[in-house]
Amino acid sequence: MKTLLASVVGLGAVAAMPATAADMPLKAPPPVVVYNWTGFYVGGNVGYSWGSARTDIAGSATSVTFPGGPAAVTNPPATFADSQSQRLNGVIGGGQIGYNYQVSPKWVLGF
Repeated sequence: MKTLLASVVGLGAVAAMPATAADMPLKAPPPVVVYNWTGFYVGGNVGYSWGSARTDIAGSATSVTFPGGPAAVTNPPATFADSQSQRLNGVIGGGQIGYNYQVSPKWVLGF
């Protein structure tokens, strides 16, 4: 019984030891990816816009001036009113070109 217990303890100690071999290759650290943002670029964008607008105007006038002529006096005063509504739906888009210059890993200038 003592022999069996000593064998189990001995095998456990051997199994818990790390493997140390001189010919094992060392793992290199992963390569660091370096981005370079220097260069020209061309881009575009497209979208859609929707909305509506309404304008209401009302007022009165006691005189009217015509281009090149005298002012005409109205009696009784003239009144006017106007109301307009517009739908502002449509496609919208644009483009851009430019140049980026990377000064350091943390700074990029754009023109």
